[in-house]
Amino acid sequence: DPGFGPAERQTTGDCVSHSTRNAIDITRAVEIKNGENESWIARGATEAIYQSRGHRQQGMSCSGATRYVYENGGILVRKDYGDVDLSVYNSSLGANHRIPNNIYKEEAKKHQVKTVSNVRTVEEARDAIANGYAMSVCSGYGFSSRRDNNGIAKRGSGWSHAMAWIACDDTKERLNETLFLVQNSWGMWNAGPKVHGQPDGSFWIREQDARGMLSGGGAWVYSDVDGFPPRDINYTIDEVF
Repeated sequence: DPGFGPAERQTTGDCVSHSTRNAIDITRAVEIKNGENESWIARGATEAIYQSRGHRQQGMSCSGATRYVYENGGILVRKDYGDVDLSVYNSSLGANHRIPNNIYKEEAKKHQVKTVSNVRTVEEARDAIANGYAMSVCSGYGFSSRRDNNGIAKRGSGWSHAMAWIACDDTKERLNETLFLVQNSWGMWNAGPKVHGQPDGSFWIREQDARGMLSGGGAWVYSDVDGFPPRDINYTIDEVF
């Protein structure tokens, strides 16, 4: 999450909404860095994505979240929309369907993901990330809370979980294989050495584990995000200092 500290720590079974939001935030940040005439505004909001699951039980599918940001809804950010305040993470809003339709549907549809792709191979995932497109991946793979000297977490007991893939290392310098950087949604839950400036709560995974996670069909790439217009810059001396 560029410039905003560690990822929010989920407080209910809404990992898919965090994974989807984190991936989209990376994609739109890269778009801005690459010169698109957009404004960052704020970190994306998770609550409407979670509300889109269509029931009040915990959990949802990565395909369902993708359908919302691509087709049925779109992107909301961490700000007060008047009818609902999304400026601070509040899982109960999405869990209990408390976001009104004028925000959940109409406002969100102003900013949609225009292109989504289901990827199933390491090569497809590598190429997507190399082009600045992050991914949300649902799988049953779990990992250690301790990173090794290469920043890598060893595969552990299984999780029914979603996490964002936000970077790729294809240099083969640490190990002779393609590595992926995974951002979890549990806040500062893990420890150990970091490499390449990776954020808190993240870990690298090895190619074999990546292949297994992708083979389940739960990996979605988000590109061509319809972002937010740039703000007019008209600062006074008092506003700057």
